[in-house]
Amino acid sequence: VADRPYNIESICRATMGAKAVLDVPRGEDPNELAFVLSPEGAAGQLYRADLKVVGRHSESNPEVTDGALLSYDVCEVIRQV
Repeated sequence: VADRPYNIESICRATMGAKAVLDVPRGEDPNELAFVLSPEGAAGQLYRADLKVVGRHSESNPEVTDGALLSYDVCEVIRQV
């Protein structure tokens, strides 16, 4: 959850151009994110993408090595507007 804004920003920059992300307004709820985007080739057109986590499931591998989990899997369902 903590690195979601960074990860999504990185994906946006990689797919839409290095200057595509103009703003990432931070709110109180870590399950909600908004991005103001201007993709390369969009002739200056601005887009706002709102993302909200509406479901989450996690599983951990019961195998442990030296007290540490070997894996931890998380799945999130996100609504994009």
